Amino acid sequence: MKYKKTRKRTLKAKMMRTVMLCALAGILAAGMVSYLTIRMIQDDSMQDNMKLYLDQLTENTDRAYFDMLNIANQMGPDGLIGSVTDAYLMAQDNFELYVGQKTLRE
Repeated sequence: MKYKKTRKRTLKAKMMRTVMLCALAGILAAGMVSYLTIRMIQDDSMQDNMKLYLDQLTENTDRAYFDMLNIANQMGPDGLIGSVTDAYLMAQDNFELYVGQKTLRE
């Protein structure tokens, strides 16, 4: 019969092994928590940036819409451009035509 050589493990070696395993588990847990925290911060940052971009886009669209409404109102018969155009079209002599053209260009 062959006998296996068994090493006697001392209490000191067992304690060192346990301490090393606990330290490695702690380092691994800290690394995972750090990684997950960084990912969460990045996701929140991207979400905040998307919200900010959407707000800016909405604001710019609203501003362009109101500018177009303002221009459309000015081009009506009661608006500035509409009244100047009517005066130009109703002009009788060359001086009135000249003044109307100048005003329309401005």
